[in-house]
Amino acid sequence: MMNKPTTLIILVLGLWLSGCSYQWREAEAGITDDELMDLISEISKDASATSGTGNMQKFMSLVQDEFSTIYFAEGYVDNSGTMGPPASILSFLDFTFLGRDNLSVWDLDEARAIFVDTIDEAGVRQNALLLDLMVTGESTMTTKVFVGSGDSGVNDGQFSATLNGDSGGPALVVRSNDVELGSDELAGIIQLQVWDFNNEGEDYLGKISTLVGFN
Repeated sequence: MMNKPTTLIILVLGLWLSGCSYQWREAEAGITDDELMDLISEISKDASATSGTGNMQKFMSLVQDEFSTIYFAEGYVDNSGTMGPPASILSFLDFTFLGRDNLSVWDLDEARAIFVDTIDEAGVRQNALLLDLMVTGESTMTTKVFVGSGDSGVNDGQFSATLNGDSGGPALVVRSNDVELGSDELAGIIQLQVWDFNNEGEDYLGKISTLVGFN
């Protein structure tokens, strides 16, 4: 499915239409395509063993789809990775949406985000997001998967997707201005802005700062 070199460095020029300005994104994933697929398989098995299958099956189905682009970000508190510490990967105000009310980004030893964007030959778009966290002092990863509700696409140069949680209802909205000019496809490196929901509607949660695409 993927044929990227060992060290993936991409420089992307994205046009932020809302501000008519240019945004450069540069990132090194520090992982090969084969290593990424092995990592996803390992996360899937561990998460299914601790919390059941649920959305994970849908996530894995999209990962294995030939039309999918997989976006990856990973951070370690000791900066042993290539993309910075967890706080620079998941810049979230809180983690209540994961059922962790008292958790902050400063409590994470490692963090991963894997976003899948699939557009089939008929133009049907599907998305999924996996978040994988290791909290300081804990021995088990916290893993959560959100899958697309079918409400996704690009409007006025901005990508948007509504993602459902385990209950089947809307849990998150993700948006990105990193869209290829003249296309509905996301760029090679993207940033995702993330909202969850409260009683009044969407509530800004934060961002996944940089994700590198594999396809």
